[in-house]
Amino acid sequence: MSNNESHWRWLWHVRWPQRIRFCGEVETVSHVLRGCLEALAIWVRLVKRDELDEFLSMELQQWFVLNLSDASHFSNEVTDWDTRFAIICWCLWGRRIRDFFTRSLRK
Repeated sequence: MSNNESHWRWLWHVRWPQRIRFCGEVETVSHVLRGCLEALAIWVRLVKRDELDEFLSMELQQWFVLNLSDASHFSNEVTDWDTRFAIICWCLWGRRIRDFFTRSLRK
């Protein structure tokens, strides 16, 4: 097993907190990355219209793997889909964490 494969294997077995409260509802990782309005606004512009339902409803691990390995499946004519996808996910998650801690500090 390569070093890269061992990192991915570790990632899929990490026990992440599954729910946080932020948007006035119980959120999941899937909600932050796909379901909230700020995420949807991004994906609607980049994902093929006829693939959007599948993109938004896939099991999360499969969603990551497919988007990082097959640019043609969902991409709406984006040549560097895997990189773009990863950066968008990272930015969405980072923004939510910043907003969460900023809000917590104000209380």
